[in-house]
Amino acid sequence: LADSQAPGAEGEAERAALADVLGGHQPPRVATADAIGDTCAASAAFQIAAVLALAERGEIAPGSPALVTTVDRDGVVGAALLRIR
Repeated sequence: LADSQAPGAEGEAERAALADVLGGHQPPRVATADAIGDTCAASAAFQIAAVLALAERGEIAPGSPALVTTVDRDGVVGAALLRIR
């Protein structure tokens, strides 16, 4: 799971939606904002790059799904479900 880690109400809404969708399941989390800060609308690109880098290093098993979600303070929302090869 690579969520945007957005601050404020938008981030809280994203986390609540993910908790609702995932139920009690807590997949490993890729925290790009911890490393590079809040990149607003560009965060999804960094999140996908981080997921792909982890997959390349073998830290995400082939065939595994990777969920990337993003939201920013301007209301831009996105999600991608990737399957690692």
